[in-house]
Amino acid sequence: MSESTPGGRVRQLDGLRAIAVLWVVLFHLNIGVGRAGLYGVDIFFVLSGFLITGVLLGERERHGSYSLPRFYARRILRLYPALVVLVLVLSLDGPFFSTDKSWGSWLQASAWTLSYTSNFAVLVQQQFDLGALGPTWSLAVEEQFYLLWPLVLLVLVRLPIGRRVQAVGLVVVGLALMSWFWWSYADDGLRGAVNAYFRPDVRFGELLLGCALAFVLSDRRAPLGPRADRWLGVATLAALAGMVVARQLHWHYFGGGGNPYAAIPLVAVCALVFVARLATSDRALLSRALRWGPLPWIGGISYGIYLWHSAVLMVVVGEPGGPPAPLGKAVIGVAATIAIAWVSHRLVERPFLRLKDRLRSTPVAGLEEREGTATLPQAWTQPEPTRARAGAHEE
Repeated sequence: MSESTPGGRVRQLDGLRAIAVLWVVLFHLNIGVGRAGLYGVDIFFVLSGFLITGVLLGERERHGSYSLPRFYARRILRLYPALVVLVLVLSLDGPFFSTDKSWGSWLQASAWTLSYTSNFAVLVQQQFDLGALGPTWSLAVEEQFYLLWPLVLLVLVRLPIGRRVQAVGLVVVGLALMSWFWWSYADDGLRGAVNAYFRPDVRFGELLLGCALAFVLSDRRAPLGPRADRWLGVATLAALAGMVVARQLHWHYFGGGGNPYAAIPLVAVCALVFVARLATSDRALLSRALRWGPLPWIGGISYGIYLWHSAVLMVVVGEPGGPPAPLGKAVIGVAATIAIAWVSHRLVERPFLRLKDRLRSTPVAGLEEREGTATLPQAWTQPEPTRARAGAHEE
């Protein structure tokens, strides 16, 4: 069972979102607590694959199919307005937010960003920094995946193969794609590892793990039994230990040479276990912890935090990833980022979320009511205004 807010959001999933985005921000502040914070992106990839696939499967279960134009329209309404506002606002002093303090560099970075191809700026031009727009590479990877996955899913759901068997296949394909984090480093050293980090096909592996989980949960016709729940609890403890190991590996490789991205496949698998635990149990300790205090609220504005944090840190602290930020400036930078993200959510994202939600009235498969036992209350299908925020789970 998954607890939701009055707005239809699963609070513990928002809590996970908060941890992921704050970890990224702290990583760019280059302070000890943010060590290995780049793994926050991997958590987002797995969670996004799960939720997007759940939305599509839920629409198919309710209506017999899903509309590709409506799906793509929802994606644009969810993500593009806030991104355009970010670029327009920063363009007031574009050179400051660029890599070499020139308008040419800024306009080029803006073009990569607004076309959702900023990851290719690295792969094609070997330009490893887009200034304040650098974090948008992960948004580009997701949008490239969203462009293809609904088409692939249309084929998969028509195959005479059970969803759980297909889920196993997706996991195998996902792990195979992520193996390039290892093979590329073996072939081309650090340069190969960096290229793998931004390659869409490699990153699709993480999204596919989340898609596989959606297949499994959408095929579930009853809550987890006590035995399965206990095993998932054990797996969650193992995943927490795995994250500790991944964090140490990251520090070791960045500090002493080696492949700094070697642990990403481990992180993706751990994130998959976390999402599975949070989506199936309110009573689990992890679910209760991630519903603590402001975490769900921060998770609700995580998209804005991710968009704005790099620009804010450039103003308050200096170049992200530079020398460790003084504590006072770090606190100011994080607080200012959260404040701006809240304004963006209220004034930019929310109106377009209302428009987007008019294009979807179905629950997320695997998170809706089944046989009288609710894994997500019917708030997913409530009318406006309480349903307005639900679509933010589709990032």
